[in-house]
Amino acid sequence: MTKLSMRKSRLRALKKRARKSMTCRNEILKQKKVNEPDGKYGPNATTPDLAAVDFEIMKSAFLQRLECSTEQIQEIEAATRLQGEDDGSWSAVRRDRITASWAGTIAKRRTKIVTPLVQKLLYAPSKVTKAMIYGHTFEPVAAKKFEESTRFKVERCGFFVHYEHGFIGASPDYLVIMPCGKRALLEI
Repeated sequence: MTKLSMRKSRLRALKKRARKSMTCRNEILKQKKVNEPDGKYGPNATTPDLAAVDFEIMKSAFLQRLECSTEQIQEIEAATRLQGEDDGSWSAVRRDRITASWAGTIAKRRTKIVTPLVQKLLYAPSKVTKAMIYGHTFEPVAAKKFEESTRFKVERCGFFVHYEHGFIGASPDYLVIMPCGKRALLEI
């Protein structure tokens, strides 16, 4: 055998071994997964740590605590106008309510698996990103530019609690007061 034919033979053997290992790997990947309960469904589902009656009582009390009168809503909005810069009242009022930050996630959630979402809502630390810091720093500048270019009055605003559903709230950046007296929101 010549060196060339030995090299070709070795190359053919390597290619054959590579094809065989790929075939084995593909067979492993093609294997069907067994559909078994994953701890969130069926008999292995996480069991609640409260009786249904106790849960309903606590849920009602919690939701009742979040309800606000018109006067309280106005007081909360006025007290939280500094948003993250205040004494913590903005964070405290916002903590137990659904806001735009979570509304999309909640609306798109899988109906059967809620445990991970609830854990995120209740226990996840709040994140502060570079973009958030930048936005917070330049928000007043952008609001001023908007005010100058539109000639609409722009005012800081606080946290708004929904008048019918106290568990829903919003904290827009600014309110825009138009010459006709109508109000709009300004998000920067």
